[in-house]
Amino acid sequence: MATQGAVGLEAILARSMARLRLPPPAICQTIRKRAILSQQEVADLLGVDQRSVSDWETGHCGPRGDAIVRYEALLRRLAKLANCTDLLVAEAEAPGDAARV
Repeated sequence: MATQGAVGLEAILARSMARLRLPPPAICQTIRKRAILSQQEVADLLGVDQRSVSDWETGHCGPRGDAIVRYEALLRRLAKLANCTDLLVAEAEAPGDAARV
């Protein structure tokens, strides 16, 4: 049972860190466009529908659950591919880091 709780905690912490590092919606859209991917292609890579990606990029809502971890990781990879990592928030600069110290 303790192992299951530890796995659940790790998943929660991973989602929390991804949420802190996730760029604002307009930056997410810019990264995707610079990587020359459509919303549908991003949706297919993440296992969500295109409408979800559209909602995330307009700020209507954000990714939930494990999708936020996958989305944040994908954006980091796309930013590297598109040579626009300057658009990302560094882990050390993530909002709320000072509050956790």
